[in-house]
Amino acid sequence: MPGSAMGTAEPAAVCSYSSRLPLEVTSVAVASTNGSIGAIDRTCAAVPTCTATTNSTLDLTCFTSPALGNLSQASLVDLRVNCASLDLTTAVLPSIDSLSIQHCKIGSLPQTLQWPESLQTLDFTATSLTALPPSLPLHLRSLTLNDNNISTASSSWTTLPTSLRHLSLQNCSLSELRDLDGTRLESLLLGHNPLLRTIANVTLTPYSLRTFSCDDCNLSSVVLDADSYAALNSLPPRSLHRRLTGYSVPRTVIDSSPAECDRHHAQRKPLWAPSTPPFFVCVLPRLDIRYTNLWSTIGVAVTGSALAALLLLLACAVRRHRRGLLEPRQSILGGQAMEALALVQLDGAALQLEARLARSDRADVWRGRYKGAPVAIKQLRTPTSAATQRFVDEIRLVAALDAPSIVAFIGAAWTTPSDLKCVLELCELGDLGAYLAATPEAACPWGIKTAVARAVLDALVYLHSLPLLHRDVRSQNVLLDAELRAKLGGVGVAFEDDVVVGGDADRWTAPEVLLGKAYTAAADVFAFGATWNRQVFMADVGMLLAEMSTHERPYAALATADVVAGVADGNLLPTFAPTCPAWAVDLGLSCLAHDPVHRPTALELLRTLESHDED
Repeated sequence: MPGSAMGTAEPAAVCSYSSRLPLEVTSVAVASTNGSIGAIDRTCAAVPTCTATTNSTLDLTCFTSPALGNLSQASLVDLRVNCASLDLTTAVLPSIDSLSIQHCKIGSLPQTLQWPESLQTLDFTATSLTALPPSLPLHLRSLTLNDNNISTASSSWTTLPTSLRHLSLQNCSLSELRDLDGTRLESLLLGHNPLLRTIANVTLTPYSLRTFSCDDCNLSSVVLDADSYAALNSLPPRSLHRRLTGYSVPRTVIDSSPAECDRHHAQRKPLWAPSTPPFFVCVLPRLDIRYTNLWSTIGVAVTGSALAALLLLLACAVRRHRRGLLEPRQSILGGQAMEALALVQLDGAALQLEARLARSDRADVWRGRYKGAPVAIKQLRTPTSAATQRFVDEIRLVAALDAPSIVAFIGAAWTTPSDLKCVLELCELGDLGAYLAATPEAACPWGIKTAVARAVLDALVYLHSLPLLHRDVRSQNVLLDAELRAKLGGVGVAFEDDVVVGGDADRWTAPEVLLGKAYTAAADVFAFGATWNRQVFMADVGMLLAEMSTHERPYAALATADVVAGVADGNLLPTFAPTCPAWAVDLGLSCLAHDPVHRPTALELLRTLESHDED
């Protein structure tokens, strides 16, 4: 039954649609000033619509060849268009969050189409598109282009916004996927593209990616960097009980040959081993951060005698370094040692120290300002030659990290090596331990605690994929910004192979590390379990408990020596508060398993935690 007609949008004598639309278009959907949507013909005379627009659905199936006109006044949050074909030449979209046009022939999108700034979800399934939509909004989060004939040659994946979280290109006749920045992608769906042979320069990250599918694919060249390989390889098989997260590759071949990997100077590695049949991809070597920027900047090709000269210079540098190790501890590194930080050097005159925030045996952390903006500043207390070299290495490492759940690096400043300063993002609320100790349970619900835990796990998944170990996961190294977003700090010791445990940090240390065994990713997980328990230990059970245990550290009633002995022997576990959710207790205890083999990985913990985000 036809719906009600809408009043004429503009006088017939000046109707612009007749000259702007193809002749076959006979009706145009437009919005009136009161927000309702109706239809007009090419002369702007009102015509009956198919059905009334309800639940954000615009039904144009009764028209032979409709078009979208000026819908800017439409009172909609989401827009779904039902049609057999549609012309978008004159479309002016309203301020909507999502747009869905499915099983409707569009063919191509006009270059003049303006997307709403608010648009976050776009679904053009089965619309006969042959290329990517042009000029997509910068904040788009989900793009679905399934069942189209998108030509790889006519599409540049570099034009996709880096804000995308979900990208679905299933059954699109793709032959290759190149140059895609998917660092924020949580799902990448490429299934039913039997012509797809190549995936190259597609950047994925293990702390973001949750789902990958490539059903019925036949890939002969998959070239990945180390992070992208870790992101894919860490996914579990896709299943219903994991809310359909994980990887799905039925009837798929992924076989990058040894010759293909050699051609890219990459290592041939198995993917999701042991899989049947086995999958192989090419993994590019991780570039040394000390020299990457140098070579890319000067673009030098070293050959022949130049290579010999370079080797001679390196040999001399090694000899100088060895001599330096024998110098007295009072000596300070020369300017040569600071060259590695040249690209991150800040204007020291614009840096001001205001108040000391924390002190350790090795360094002080200050609140300060850089060019008027608040920052955190780390500086050595005793800048010996060896200590300064380690500080330089620490800064180089932190400068190379890029993850939203890790305290951001801003730069380094110095006049001489002895006054080297590392400038970091300032987290205004301080560390998690101090925040919990000062915050009543009612003001710190499990929604906040779960978000903090997820941020810590995001950071650990990222570090472990590099691979780096944090080595000092505890509440004092989990920092909170003004909006209670958690950031993992204290990453500087991740590069050190000879970390010596001791002091208060022993309370978060895994038993095998206390016994002198090697530090592994499982030790970071144990420390997370202890920190997690630190969060739930905040139940307000009265002043007596507050006096016996200040809630400032695990096992507060025990001496550190007793903690070390009990944890190392496997006879001591922290107590969980009675108000702690059962799933959180199970999660914490799994982290605290005495045998590191029985502890889940950070990625497994993150997957489990995701199912309790709303608890």
